[in-house]
Amino acid sequence: MKVYQKKLRQGDMKYARAWWGWEHAVSFLYPKKDDTPDSEILSLALLENHYFVHDCWLEEGHILRHAHRLKGIPIVVVHGRYDMVCTNSEARDLQKVLPQTKVLLAHGGHAGSTKAMILAHKKAISILSKGRRTRRR
Repeated sequence: MKVYQKKLRQGDMKYARAWWGWEHAVSFLYPKKDDTPDSEILSLALLENHYFVHDCWLEEGHILRHAHRLKGIPIVVVHGRYDMVCTNSEARDLQKVLPQTKVLLAHGGHAGSTKAMILAHKKAISILSKGRRTRRR
């Protein structure tokens, strides 16, 4: 990670394209032409690498250890059924700790910008909105 960080900070597009190429390739269920401009590729690679170098500022297991703080809060997790970056087992683990969690598995990968994922996000908003109206009465 540190080697990539150094190369990306130097603006090395070879490393930026390699980083983004992997990210793009595994983000979609079906292959999709990548038309991301170089300026965005470098920015995305720098941002992601920065988080990875710092382990996203989270200790291993932090989220599940502290999930009890969300007890009683309605939660809907939208997850791509075929996500190769983040497996849906993490969403299921959260559901075990917080049983009120609903997990919507969409016909998609890691990218949230596909039609199936957008529809799943809309469904999640609808579920949360209905729950909110019910609790107000």
